Amino acid sequence: MPTTRLTLGDYSAWVKVAGEEVEHHSIEVNEEKKLVSCWIASEEGKAFTIDVEKLQVNYPCVFYLFVDGNFATGRVFPAKRIKPLMMSGTPTGLDTEKPFLFSLLELTDDDSLLASSQSAKDIGEIKIDVHRASNLQDFENPSFNRTVFYDNKKVHERAKKATEHRVISGEEVKVAPVRIQNITTHEQVAKFIFRYRSSRMLQANGLIARKPSPVEEPTSGEGETRKRKSEVKEESEDEEEDTEEVEARREEAELLARLESIRNARDARNQTKPPKKKIKEEPRPAFMRGEIIDLT
Repeated sequence: MPTTRLTLGDYSAWVKVAGEEVEHHSIEVNEEKKLVSCWIASEEGKAFTIDVEKLQVNYPCVFYLFVDGNFATGRVFPAKRIKPLMMSGTPTGLDTEKPFLFSLLELTDDDSLLASSQSAKDIGEIKIDVHRASNLQDFENPSFNRTVFYDNKKVHERAKKATEHRVISGEEVKVAPVRIQNITTHEQVAKFIFRYRSSRMLQANGLIARKPSPVEEPTSGEGETRKRKSEVKEESEDEEEDTEEVEARREEAELLARLESIRNARDARNQTKPPKKKIKEEPRPAFMRGEIIDLT
């Protein structure tokens, strides 16, 4: 079964495209860094969402989402909540957002953008940082600070990574009203990284298997010819297997006969030798590994 979710400790995360969980490839886990990463296939123009989940009723936590190096949004889990939460876009208001879309990466040779393109190293990554949290408090009169999402900048061709895609914001849509909470953030307990590339690039780098080429159906005449050739080949293979089996049995019989001859010679030598004197064995003390022997 293909893996469609990343799990580390008490936390899980996954990506959905068009409502379907995408397969995760080349999953790597680093327990020391509390990090799990994978590769996923991206498709230009497709919207996607990120689902996160706390698997145990323990303590509050917060999931911070970064897309292409930019902070996008977050989700807070109270201690008793274990149902998944979804992140589908960058918030633009208390009840509006712009959906996440995979898009073609635009390049430029304008050297004035070379310095600002250094952040291109994060393009192609969807990252989630999970932290313990405390002091969860709802704002009585919540206001909203628009998330700055730098998704439309061109990247200098000398600064780009080996990727064809990036993430942009789609057209603003209405969503269910969100709760704005004030929290205290503590230590990081998990990190998830989804590295996205086009299927073509993943195949070229051996990260996913290439789809098999379609096989043309033979005409009736060709089919009969191939069938006869197949039958002849199968008969030939059966004959080869029979010959190999006979040869193996012959070698086995020769080895058994040789072993019997060696045993008979050994028994004959033992009968001509005088019996050995028995030596009385004294009991030996047993010491376990790690014990100290006192010689004083």
